[in-house]
Amino acid sequence: MVGFDYHEDDIHRDNLDHYLSDDVLVYGSFLKVLSSNITVRDATPYMALHGDLGQHLRFYAGLRPDTIGLKNADMINSAYSSNMWSTFLAPKATLAWTPGTGAAHWLPLASFSIGQAFFTEDPRIAVDSSIAGKPAGAAALASLFELSHSEQLVLEKEVSATDLRVTVDRTTTTETLGKIDSDNGTQQPLGPGILNFLTARVRHQFNGYGTLQAVFSKADARLLGGVIDGVTILPQITPEAPRIIFDGLATLDRLPLGLHRRGEYEYVGHKQVDLGNPQHPSAYEAIPVGETRLAVVRPFLNGRLELGANGMLARGYTGQTTESFSPRSLSGID
Repeated sequence: MVGFDYHEDDIHRDNLDHYLSDDVLVYGSFLKVLSSNITVRDATPYMALHGDLGQHLRFYAGLRPDTIGLKNADMINSAYSSNMWSTFLAPKATLAWTPGTGAAHWLPLASFSIGQAFFTEDPRIAVDSSIAGKPAGAAALASLFELSHSEQLVLEKEVSATDLRVTVDRTTTTETLGKIDSDNGTQQPLGPGILNFLTARVRHQFNGYGTLQAVFSKADARLLGGVIDGVTILPQITPEAPRIIFDGLATLDRLPLGLHRRGEYEYVGHKQVDLGNPQHPSAYEAIPVGETRLAVVRPFLNGRLELGANGMLARGYTGQTTESFSPRSLSGID
């Protein structure tokens, strides 16, 4: 298989406004501090092949030389504008083994994959540390492009109507900003990192009547440490990375009036939000989050249309974005 992909995102008037003070007495007006037109381009030829290596082995190999363009047209100060291109090789290979029907039929299916990928940071982040007066919150990076490498092992076995699946993964990154989700993370580089996780899933089908599924995942994300921009980073847990996730799902598909019911419970264990600072040396930790979701659905037109009711009950902090205020304004002291 061969082909070519081209993808382009054009984001106009990407603005950031904020108050110049966190003191309610001197908030003032909401001021614009960043305004950019951003273009992200990806031009990629690709090729892949797969085949059999005997009766039990099957292989897959693919290659994508991604050429990425990041353009930031700063509408407030043109000195912060940038336009850069870079090319990354993204190879992937998978070797899969099936036990067949012989003496080893009781063994699970197994596959091992390796690959390399890239990721991009916010195009508005400054890459030239010599620019004086960078926009508020803008870090200086050696590059807006980073590489990651991954190795993954998957074991899967079906026993009667029960499917068992175990996934073990190891991913390394050349740079870490801690941007595990869109709300959180650091603005300064923290150096290379490594993420290890194990996920186990058990799913049972009740002959068309419904499904029971349980998923357990445990991760460990670490900064490897080093000297980054003249600052020594010690090996430590990566901020914001989740530690433990459990999810249980139950479905009932044969109810009166053609109704389908869904029930799900998800638990996300505590995680380290921040490593601390001079004003608060202790690390901040987020409390665990539990979410219960319920749904009743009625399909129509052979499943092309659904009418349903959904509900969710959550306990804990589902987001870590906070608004900081001056201690004076909270205490009433002028």
